[in-house]
Amino acid sequence: MTEETPDQVEPMEQVTQEPQEADTTEETNEAVDSSKTEEEDPRVAELEKKFEDRYTEKDPAFKAVLESKEASPPVVSNYGGSSDRGRDRDRKRSRSRSPTATIKQ
Repeated sequence: MTEETPDQVEPMEQVTQEPQEADTTEETNEAVDSSKTEEEDPRVAELEKKFEDRYTEKDPAFKAVLESKEASPPVVSNYGGSSDRGRDRDRKRSRSRSPTATIKQ
């Protein structure tokens, strides 16, 4: 096995990237002008006016949610939680016994 010296190594190809052209679709034309601040943008003012009463006492939907009572939890009649426990223990005990102990002679 021979070691390569720097003069024996082949140079790698130089990869150059072409500068990408800016996308000139309609999407860029509709972009928000970044020179405008939020206060100057008419859409911001329109939306602020539209939602100024949201989540306040003036909002009927929000007020209805605040005034609604929570539903009471469901009541489940006796589902057999305590009476079945003894039977379950008997099954486990019978499986753990050896077969000769359960056979009467």
